[in-house]
Amino acid sequence: MDAQPHSQLSPTEALCWTRIGVLAALALLLGYVESFVPIPIPGVKLGLANIPILVALTNHDLSGAFFVGLIKVLSSSLLFGNPVSFAYAATGTFLAFCCMAPLSLLPTMRLPMVSVVGALAHETGQLLVAQALLGTPLVWYSAPLLAAAACVTGLLCGIAATHIAQRLSYAEQQLGGKGGLRPPDDCPAEPVDSAIAQGKKRRYAPLLFLLAYAVFVVANMHARNASTLLACLALALLACLVTKVGATALYRALAPTLPIAVITLVAQLACNQQGTVLATLGSFALTAEALEETARMLCRLVSISAAGIALVRAVGTEGLASCAHLILKPLNRLGFKTEGPELALATTLDLIGLLAKSVSDEQAKAHSPLSRTFWIDYLPQLTADLYAKSFHST
Repeated sequence: MDAQPHSQLSPTEALCWTRIGVLAALALLLGYVESFVPIPIPGVKLGLANIPILVALTNHDLSGAFFVGLIKVLSSSLLFGNPVSFAYAATGTFLAFCCMAPLSLLPTMRLPMVSVVGALAHETGQLLVAQALLGTPLVWYSAPLLAAAACVTGLLCGIAATHIAQRLSYAEQQLGGKGGLRPPDDCPAEPVDSAIAQGKKRRYAPLLFLLAYAVFVVANMHARNASTLLACLALALLACLVTKVGATALYRALAPTLPIAVITLVAQLACNQQGTVLATLGSFALTAEALEETARMLCRLVSISAAGIALVRAVGTEGLASCAHLILKPLNRLGFKTEGPELALATTLDLIGLLAKSVSDEQAKAHSPLSRTFWIDYLPQLTADLYAKSFHST
């Protein structure tokens, strides 16, 4: 891996992994397009980033779809994310794939229904992470709202994925003739110029930062004493101050958990009726114990999220890529080939900046997600154009 990590890939394998990297880059770009679409419920998303996984499943390519999801989650964390968002995305994507993969093999199962099941599984994964993060099963009170949103967005994404798969197939024929995309003449002898390639120096400091953060999270989740939680919060905010993390960045880190957190905190106040009563409203009583437990949950959530985004800011993309390399290296010694996933991840990281320049925010804002043209015309054509541009770039 150190000298020529992709040299063992055949041309066909290199093409396969490049295609996975391109689809993962498209997933990130569709997530970027989604950011321009106004959603009235904070934290609820259309799920456009999952469409490339559905596209891979249309050809019954289970391993390809799995790695598209994996590379999407890894590259998103390297470029934009934090450990909390990574946990949400990884758990949700994994459960969604486990549910969608067997369904996609059924000849009578249509892609929109597969997408709905995947969206429901994705929300289930997020609730599991939220339960671990907040330390209470009350997070499941938000399940009906999230399930309703998942059914709607999953159906729409499935419809869009059907049209996108058709246009990508046509784009491949246009790029490579009737036989599809042509494999490259030679496998890349050097890694693609990206953060994963730049981070291969033996630097263990980022890995130590990640281990320290893991210890911080475990200590925070098991702390019950108010003074300990406040100390963790102060330490996290101090880390944000040192790494120059602003309030806007912190809000973005908390945004994915907002609907679940708000409903859970309200449920906590409503369900805990024991202890010293501070105020009453009809049959509802606000107790000191309920308020104290709610404060603990909120403190834990902010501490872990703030420390996570401070970690990413301190370590940087190159440091995280170096950690990924150090983690993958033992797998090579055990006989697992990691050259392909590294090539796919490198391709994704290289393409994302180039393709982002091709997406006009004004054009995206001009197409309402409530319109028919957004799902069967604008989104499929945009994806096909970016797909074609990706292979011209590679």
